[in-house]
Amino acid sequence: MSADPTGSPVVRPTALYRVTLYGSAWHVVRPEKSLAHAFTGLDQALAFVRADSDGAEASVELLVDGLYMLKRISPVR
Repeated sequence: MSADPTGSPVVRPTALYRVTLYGSAWHVVRPEKSLAHAFTGLDQALAFVRADSDGAEASVELLVDGLYMLKRISPVR
């Protein structure tokens, strides 16, 4: 957390990725919603999020069989 010129704390929003299970593939949609990537396993999908977030904390929406979960992940496992 940092401060703005007035000294008020500035909270930086975390990137929000969406991970959805379609059939047997895990689809990852990046925060810009410009491109989706498919992976065969959830571990691969989360590894992609960690790498793509470029060392920053990220939030992940996980959608599986109608179940919704929001998880914050750090870049280091």
